[in-house]
Amino acid sequence: MITYRQATLQDIDTIANMSRLLYSPSNTLESLRAEAAEHLQTDKWATFLAFDGETPVGLCEVTLRTDYVEGTESGGVVGYLEGIYVSPDYRNRHIAKSLVEIAEKWSAKQGCAEFASDCKLDNTDSLAFHLKIGFEEAGRNIHFVKKLPAIEVHPICPAGGLAAMTHKGTVALETERLILRRFTLEDANAAHKNWFSDPDVAMYMRWDAHTDISQTQEFIRLFVGSYEKPDFYRWAITLKQDGQAIGAIGFQIDSEYDGVADVSYTLCKAFWHQGIVSEALKEVLRFALLEVGVNRVEAFHAVSNPASGRVMQKAGMILEGHARQKYRSHRGLEDSDLYAILAEDYRKDKES
Repeated sequence: MITYRQATLQDIDTIANMSRLLYSPSNTLESLRAEAAEHLQTDKWATFLAFDGETPVGLCEVTLRTDYVEGTESGGVVGYLEGIYVSPDYRNRHIAKSLVEIAEKWSAKQGCAEFASDCKLDNTDSLAFHLKIGFEEAGRNIHFVKKLPAIEVHPICPAGGLAAMTHKGTVALETERLILRRFTLEDANAAHKNWFSDPDVAMYMRWDAHTDISQTQEFIRLFVGSYEKPDFYRWAITLKQDGQAIGAIGFQIDSEYDGVADVSYTLCKAFWHQGIVSEALKEVLRFALLEVGVNRVEAFHAVSNPASGRVMQKAGMILEGHARQKYRSHRGLEDSDLYAILAEDYRKDKES
């Protein structure tokens, strides 16, 4: 019997292996794992898997696109089929169609009125599949490309006057009580014990509490493998007194052009209510806004988790709004509050 479900961070290896078959065998599994981890931690991307028993046999990836999608008419968010793969032995069994239907329902729940896709002009099998499951052809394009001569790049965004970001990667940061540093593979045991295995810590997260150390080891390995990217920012929170990892904090660049980043954090329960996360967050905000050149850092927290909101307030972030059923935690759909801080806010506060 074929079963279907939405992927979680525990499915990273499955996603990476299938993505390699779908896209290109030249992609390394390490890069595909890192990409999958990034996708699974955003609410604008969803991956669905098909299984025959315990064997993965199909994959479907869908995104929410807010830019123009050819042939659409709604002008709003559009669900977009980024890729679909079914193992050769399981094709012609309606698995691909079922995966797409699941992706369509997910898109509709996100507020989409239309669902779109694409394929290469010479991929007649893909064209036939799309037409068979209800898509209508919206147009055909031929893409062109040409090389441009190298020119001097000025660090100014012509549209908004924002200075370009200066990515520095996850460099060590220090506060009064803490050292924020890169994770190492040796941190897996402490990370598993201190927060990854704790259901209370995972309650408002998008990952499940780890039941085996191997899950945490995979997580840490993804962090370590991503440190080669200059725009990857994920720190281990450690106390100066012993250097043990007691939590994690980091930010993700949502839009390089707009200068927007999203910050997140987690901490061992034994260290809650001691001001540790707000202390770490203050330093990460300083680094992001003043050294990297991010213009805006934002974060949502579940209304049912007010302690996270207090962390943001103590770090100088400002409450900007409220979003109903913003994301799904282990409690269900969460109403959330949005906090943010601008570079100009930070500078004014330091000058006053």
